[in-house]
Amino acid sequence: MPSDSSQYLEKMALAFTEDADAATRKLALQIDKVRTNKARVFLCGNGGSAANANHWANDLIYGAAKGGRGGVRAHSLSANTSVLMCLANDTGYENIFSGQLEVLASPCDILVALSGSGNSPTDAAREAQRVFSGLVFRDLSGPQTLEAAVLASERDGIRGSNFHDFLHARTAEAFGATSIVTLNMVDFRKMTSLPLEHPVQP
Repeated sequence: MPSDSSQYLEKMALAFTEDADAATRKLALQIDKVRTNKARVFLCGNGGSAANANHWANDLIYGAAKGGRGGVRAHSLSANTSVLMCLANDTGYENIFSGQLEVLASPCDILVALSGSGNSPTDAAREAQRVFSGLVFRDLSGPQTLEAAVLASERDGIRGSNFHDFLHARTAEAFGATSIVTLNMVDFRKMTSLPLEHPVQP
């Protein structure tokens, strides 16, 4: 009768199929492209896979740098317990990853969602993948940005950190947004006529 350890090793061997090898190589190429573009790799997982996400981030930041090309800008969405508990408590457990991505993600970034069993990805991982794939990035042109800066400073007295919010409002208007979701309701009311929504509904 085979021992538990031999059964485990047999299962491990079965995992290394040609399809798995091809998928691993494809992911490696994507991560290499991210490093070249100075973008970021986001990682997430639940339970033991959360620890794996943290370990991956460590290896990509430090271990990958030993090859001489520098490390990869990796960020584990499972690492910051304060943020995880805040999002779970205030917005729902399914938002613990997506809530971070909505703030941190940029064009050219990728998300790696880890699952040890591969059988049932959590609602949180599904939501993170949905938000990441659904992100749409819009840019104001140089003249639009400059014009907005001049108008904001001369007409509205927008200064300092508020100007960043002002550009968000102008971009939302320029690209046909129907509302703006923000925690900064007071300042945004002065900057736009678009309806404002609080991300945490009572």
